[in-house]
Formats: sequence, C-alpha cells, structure tokens
Amino acid sequence: MMDKLLQHPTWLKVFSLVLALLLWAVVMENVNVVETQSFDVQLQVLYNPDYEVFEGPHNLEQTVTVRATGRKLVVSRFRAEQFGATVDLAKIPEPGKATSVDIGLTRVPRQPGGGLEYNITPKSVIVTLMETAEISVPVVVAPARSTITAADGREYEYTVSTVEEQVRVRGRADLVKNVRQGRLILDMTDLDPRKTSFTKAVVLAGADGVGIDKVPAPIVNVQLTWRELPPGKAFKVQPITTGTLPSGLVVTRVDVEPASLTVRAATLGGKLPEREILETEPIDITGRLKTFTTTARVVVPAGTSVVAPTVNVTVNLAESQVEKIFKGIPLTVHGKGVNAEVTTQVTDVQIRVKGPYSVVTPMDAGGLAAFVDVEAVTAGRHTLPVKVTYPSELTAVTVDPAVVEVEIRTLPPVTP
Repeated sequence: MMDKLLQHPTWLKVFSLVLALLLWAVVMENVNVVETQSFDVQLQVLYNPDYEVFEGPHNLEQTVTVRATGRKLVVSRFRAEQFGATVDLAKIPEPGKATSVDIGLTRVPRQPGGGLEYNITPKSVIVTLMETAEISVPVVVAPARSTITAADGREYEYTVSTVEEQVRVRGRADLVKNVRQGRLILDMTDLDPRKTSFTKAVVLAGADGVGIDKVPAPIVNVQLTWRELPPGKAFKVQPITTGTLPSGLVVTRVDVEPASLTVRAATLGGKLPEREILETEPIDITGRLKTFTTTARVVVPAGTSVVAPTVNVTVNLAESQVEKIFKGIPLTVHGKGVNAEVTTQVTDVQIRVKGPYSVVTPMDAGGLAAFVDVEAVTAGRHTLPVKVTYPSELTAVTVDPAVVEVEIRTLPPVTP
C-alpha cells in the first residue's frame, strides 16, 4: 500500500517538500555557527629613514597573530596570505627612548554583509631607535699576498685587490663614528686558483683594529691574480759559528728562528738539492762575553731561491765547568774525647772539585778541609766516611779515599 501511496502525485510533492525543509534547516544551522580562526601574519616594518632600530623588530621575519571571528563557513576559508599587518616606525618622534608603536591591520578578508571581527596580538611593539649616519672608509686587504696556497698537487702565490678603494658605511651614528676601515679577510674557501673574482663582506674595524659589531658590513668586489710556484721544500737551517771565546766561556746552545726555510727551484721544471740543509754564513763569536742574538744570511744553493734569506740566530754562552785535583789534603779528626786516642791508617787525601771556571781556576787548597767525625763512635776499629768542607759555588766534590779505617782507644783517667 505504501508503494501505491508514494506513487500518488500529491503525496510525492508533500514528501519532497518536507525533505527540502529538513535539509534547509540543517544548512542554516551550520551557516549560523560562529567560530574563531587564528593566523600567523607576517609583520611589515616601515622603517624611519633617519634612524636605525636599536631594540625592537629588526626585520620582516617577525609575525603577529590575527584572530578572525565570524560564521564558520566564512572564516574557515580564510588564509594567512589574505591578511596584512604593519608597524610604522616613522611615527616615533625622537631617538634614544623606548616607544610603544601600535600594530595596524592593513589588509583583511571582506565578505558581503559584514559580521566579521578581527583582533591582533600583540597590539603594539616597544621600539628604541638610534640616529643613523653614513661615512666612507678605506678598504684594507689582509693579507694582500699569500705565502703558499696548494691546489691539485701544485703550489701558487696570489695577489688580491678590491675594485672599491673605499666603501660607504651606514648604521647607528654612535657606532659608525668609530669605524676607521673595512678589512677584507680571506679564508680557505676563497683561495681557489680557479677563482679570480668574487664578492665578499668586509669586516668593519676601529682605529685599534678591533671589529665593530651591529653595523651592516658593506660588500666589495674582490680580484685575485694567481702565479704558479716552482717546486719547493722545507730545508733545515744550520747555524755556523767561527772564532774563539775568552777563556772560561763555552757555547751551550745555538737557536735559530725560523728553524727551516722553503727553498724553491728557479724554474717550474727545476730540481732541488738532495741535502735538505741550509747553512748560515759564519757567525763570529770572538771576544763575546754573554749570550747574543744576531741576523745571519743563509747560503742558498745554486739554482734555487728563498723568499727571506736571513734568520735570527741566538748564541747562548755560559761559563765553562772545569775540574781541579788537590793532593795531600790533611785528614783531621773531629769529635775526639779527652780520654780517647784516635789513629787512622790515612793521614791525607786527594780531593777532586768541579765548578765554574771563575771559581775553580784561582782556587787553592786553603779552601778545602777533610775530616772524619768520631763524635758518636765507641772504642774499637771502625770504617768511617771522609767528609769535606768546600766553597758553595762548586758543583761536584769527590774524595779519595772515600772511607778510612779508624781505631779508637780509651785512655786511663789522668790522676791529679
């Protein structure tokens, strides 16, 4: 029966109308739902042409949060790119003071009929501006010439220059006033013989050579000129001395700086000597009384060259150590009691001393004494060490014999 009823035209119309009303109610319910969507919006900073930002937003990477409130079907279709937010630093009246600047929404999606609400967080930023200045400073290349740069098994020397002799520096006036030069400093990534030109930021520095931060570094055009070097190798420098020192002085050590030098063949196809030693021209030490430093030229092998043919040589002098033997030094006994008799098989000894030339050479036997100490020794036969007194400037003292046999006899008391 239901089938017949649905086939009736009147009932079919009524059913369609009811279904449409239900669908319309569902749609209207969703359309009227209110929702808030949040968007991260890029903040555009309008800079003041006369001042530089000291504290606050420094670039266009800073974002703010914009919340859009409205019908769900509308705000759900919004995108962050549809919004624009701006902070205008030109509105700051004077530099050097922290100032709150409002952030404005400059672009939002619009819909017919309105009903949309927008909020932004933060609503403002705290900014401190500083006065700007612009000056020109010279460009200094450091270093302008390399020692050696190796690439592909070969060695090169370069010279470097900049197209710009001076660069314009603009930034905070209190910092810019201290800038005296822009220093071009090359690193290993710059030193490629296949590279002859490139651009690079200079390092701004003051009169003391110390770098200055917080000032934008200018870019300069760099030019490199390369020259391939002949074969080279490090040769050890061997100082040569000649002459005679005054008596009592000796050479203890000879130091050279640098200890080695790079020797190069005269041509790209040239060869180097097998003996990898560079001797200096003779350094005369005649009459020298103390350590001295001098400049000496190296003897460069034929068909080769060195960049710097001189070295600094320090000849270290010291007083010589000499030895002297004293024979027949009397051996005495210390510590003998009044009621004891001490006898020794040895009556004199030989003493060998070593020390500075100025002490030992004029020394005589009067500065030496040898003895055995029997203070704590009982009666009988004993083997005791021989002790020596001598000047404190001596560095070594030996005695022969080193020990002696001693006999101690107790004497009977003396009767008054």
